[in-house]
Amino acid sequence: MKNRFIRAIFTNPFNIVKILSLNLKMLLLRLQGKKTIVYNIQMDYFYNTFEPIYLELQKNKKIVVYFAYYEDSQRLHEFLNTFLSSKYLISSMISPFIWFDMFITAEINGPNFPVSFLPTCKIQLYHGTGVYPLYNKTDVLSRFNVHFAVGPQLVEFLKTLPHKNKNQNNYVEVGFPKLDAICHPDPELVNELKKQYNILNEFVILYAPHWNPNGSLHVLSLEMIARLAKLENVMILIKVHNFLYTRFKEDNWQEKLQKFADKYDNVVYVTRPNTQENFPLGDMMVTDTGTTAAFEFSITKKPVFVFFNQQWFDNNENSEVEKQIIDTTINFTTIDEIVDYTRKVQNGNAEMQKEIEVQQLKQQQLVDKYLFNPGTATEAAVTAIKKEIGY
Repeated sequence: MKNRFIRAIFTNPFNIVKILSLNLKMLLLRLQGKKTIVYNIQMDYFYNTFEPIYLELQKNKKIVVYFAYYEDSQRLHEFLNTFLSSKYLISSMISPFIWFDMFITAEINGPNFPVSFLPTCKIQLYHGTGVYPLYNKTDVLSRFNVHFAVGPQLVEFLKTLPHKNKNQNNYVEVGFPKLDAICHPDPELVNELKKQYNILNEFVILYAPHWNPNGSLHVLSLEMIARLAKLENVMILIKVHNFLYTRFKEDNWQEKLQKFADKYDNVVYVTRPNTQENFPLGDMMVTDTGTTAAFEFSITKKPVFVFFNQQWFDNNENSEVEKQIIDTTINFTTIDEIVDYTRKVQNGNAEMQKEIEVQQLKQQQLVDKYLFNPGTATEAAVTAIKKEIGY
């Protein structure tokens, strides 16, 4: 704690004034009977994980929500500042020293936690359905008071964490608030996006590749999309995982994908951070082994095709959810296969339609098994938050 405080002051001596003034503000808000929440955010797309909850909390005049943004990301600050007032934006360098009533984060991290002597309730808001990345994060996750479980698979994992006191590693069966928008699409947003991407009556393919080296983007390359783009009356939206940019900086994927999309009238490189807002636009999805997107798009009951790569499973233990996703989706391993599948979907091929009908039944079973409160998760999250802060 001491080193963090020294670093914050050494980086900017004025931070001591900010810390003192913000703590005074928190005190004044408490005296007014108001509760304060800080949402810790390190990447732009994590805003959308919290957005539906935030919009509901805003309706309560006795709850004030702040956003602690990653200090080293000017781009993130600019992104948040386009729709949030600057008075609610706080650098994550100083946020740990401010006494908020509640700290919420969708990242599995440690450095931006409130300092230990502050009685701040800490909530983990998960941003994926799988549990395989969590097993080596026990120490960090055990610093939370409450976890918002997406589904039973999270509950089973959370039961393995230490429970040394009654305020450690509790959980609430919330679900995934971000997915409520898939269950209840916003017609205005759908129309706005169709205009933005120039979608008329085309057959829309959503391509959501995984970032890891076992995914289709790395193994099959953009040649797969180039082949799909040659099909008649097709529009392709490419929305990649943010980690593709951070884990493979040397490949300069942003420039590469934009140049690729510029070559085709029917290919759009999507740069808006929220992947799920594109789901109502799609007629089918092409994605990879290991993606949450395959699970999420299953809510729509539309065809999901996954590039199957056994090597991903060889490198990741505790991946039961991902294995069942593979059993639910229609899998391919070559470019020729996915081009043929897509053509059959477009043409209403009888055998393909039967396969899609079987998939739809499996999709419902998948969602029923691994997702709490589909369509009402935001309500469950807000109820849990109000309970934890005493409202």
